[in-house]
Amino acid sequence: MNIQYKFLTELTDDEKKIRYEVFVNEQGFDASADIDGTDAECDHIIIYVDDVPAACCRYFRYGGDSVYIIGRVAVIEDFRGIGLGEMLMDAAEDVIRSRGAEKIIVHAQLRVKGFYKKCRYKEIGEPFLEEGVKHITMEKRLTNID
Repeated sequence: MNIQYKFLTELTDDEKKIRYEVFVNEQGFDASADIDGTDAECDHIIIYVDDVPAACCRYFRYGGDSVYIIGRVAVIEDFRGIGLGEMLMDAAEDVIRSRGAEKIIVHAQLRVKGFYKKCRYKEIGEPFLEEGVKHITMEKRLTNID
């Protein structure tokens, strides 16, 4: 199995395909809600497995230099269970850490908050609805990690 990472400064067709498959086809989100104005401000990562686009995410600075948000984390169903989600998060966190950030925030769907806990994110605040699905804000401090 050959795994490759692409670090990009724009949304590509490969990333759109992954997100459409996961968020629209699989989870039933509205397609117009997935592609938003935020993508133009984001950096993006796509993981390819044997040249097939398999996983992606985006990340961007939020409210100053020390905080970033990672979002639109998606792994195609056929590629789940081999660690691509963790690899994607690690890659994004490494870039964000190199930029001097102190904290990363994710808006996790409640059904997958265990994945983010495994990646050492902690719940903050109360659940909220986003596109009709319950989410929770989670954060990871990059300094003084306990």
